[in-house]
Amino acid sequence: EIAGAILRENIADTERERLEAMKPENVLVVPGTYDRIGSVLDAVGVPYVEGKPTKAALKEAQVMIVNCPGDALSRRKDQVRDWVASGGRLWTTDWAVVPLQEMFPNYIRWNGKATKDECIRLDKDSRGVDEITVSGPVPERPVWWLEGSSYPFKVSRDVEVMLTSKELKRLYGSSLVAVQWDYGQGKVKHIISHLYLQRTELRS
Repeated sequence: EIAGAILRENIADTERERLEAMKPENVLVVPGTYDRIGSVLDAVGVPYVEGKPTKAALKEAQVMIVNCPGDALSRRKDQVRDWVASGGRLWTTDWAVVPLQEMFPNYIRWNGKATKDECIRLDKDSRGVDEITVSGPVPERPVWWLEGSSYPFKVSRDVEVMLTSKELKRLYGSSLVAVQWDYGQGKVKHIISHLYLQRTELRS
């Protein structure tokens, strides 16, 4: 809810107008077992429908967000890839890297390791990550929660790296937390772990 309030305060007028003009069927949330993306969208006030990426659903969808583990993608890989190429925006989390690498093998791959249930500190030079002050002059940087058995991944040079963690690299051989790349007229974003944060940690 706090994130939703910050979003509404800081979003540009043109972006707010675009968001308010979106219909629920423009945002397709694909069900899964380990993430609760619908709860996040409810909190920030983004309308959506929940369902599988069928031909009918993709006809209206502009954005598709896939709950981990992303099994529904495995059955419709070609269809979803073509939808992205024609302008769709695909967001995936954690285990969905497996069907994602089957659809986009030249962009992303799971590195074969699995994490513990823990929090890792984000690098200060990650995009959008600045030091913040918590209860006084103690510098505190954001941490990212890893689900037990989250999947670290590697990417090609064509992929834009958005968030990194040296701690993640030391523990699991990859510093990548969030990435994105263009494909045709569309875009793909992937993060390790989940959009629904289930625990945090204050290092100071």
